[in-house]
Amino acid sequence: MCIKDLLDERNKALSNMDMEYARKIMPDASSDFVRTSAMHKARYDCTVINEKLRHESGDWLRAHGHDRMTGDKLLPIGELTI
Repeated sequence: MCIKDLLDERNKALSNMDMEYARKIMPDASSDFVRTSAMHKARYDCTVINEKLRHESGDWLRAHGHDRMTGDKLLPIGELTI
């Protein structure tokens, strides 16, 4: 599998919040909640993901008291990195 195929698979999984994919790439995570948190963090910062989905992830992260995957604070509501 080439890098483009791997990125396409990741992007599709993040867009769909595919928990089977999350379980495959994070087998040692302590729970599906941890996997869901990681997926939202990745989706929020992934600039090739649809902006609507990224905003949804930002909303989810705020509602659950999470920061970005880098540990930085979330951007103000309505803003995304490009």
